[in-house]
Amino acid sequence: MYDNSLNAQAYRQADLGSMSPEKMIVALYERIFRDLNDACSALDDGELAAYNTLVCHAQSIVTELRASLDHSIGGDIPGNLDALYDFVFHKLLLALADRDKAHLNACRTVLEPLLEAWRQVPAGAGEKEARRRVGNSTGTGVNPATADESADTVDPAAPAETESHICVMV
Repeated sequence: MYDNSLNAQAYRQADLGSMSPEKMIVALYERIFRDLNDACSALDDGELAAYNTLVCHAQSIVTELRASLDHSIGGDIPGNLDALYDFVFHKLLLALADRDKAHLNACRTVLEPLLEAWRQVPAGAGEKEARRRVGNSTGTGVNPATADESADTVDPAAPAETESHICVMV
């Protein structure tokens, strides 16, 4: 018998490997929402083991999002996101302890505007900014307005600054 689940898994892995960091973050937010929705359904159905697994998975994603923040750029934004992720993580802890959907709804309320904001970020924006920073910090004189045209000034052997530390359990 032919197993389509192996093909689907291989496709998801290939898709994740080729995603821009911006698209990956959107996918992570979308997965959190799926976990929250499925957790609510599991709680309604009395499936406590599934509920716990889904809430813990959402916590894992929040932990990865938090760990991927770069506090050296973006002014107050990384610190503000860190505080929001901390709030969501603790609401998820309360959801595990209390089995109360109000905590899950509070997570949705905080994360919805962030998801919508991330959906507006063009793919490649982080890489473009990283190239601009590398050019400015090394004194190569890369003009931020033409950073795309001067990609050859970045050492291809150097590790990408936009490399994501995010992993997804799908």
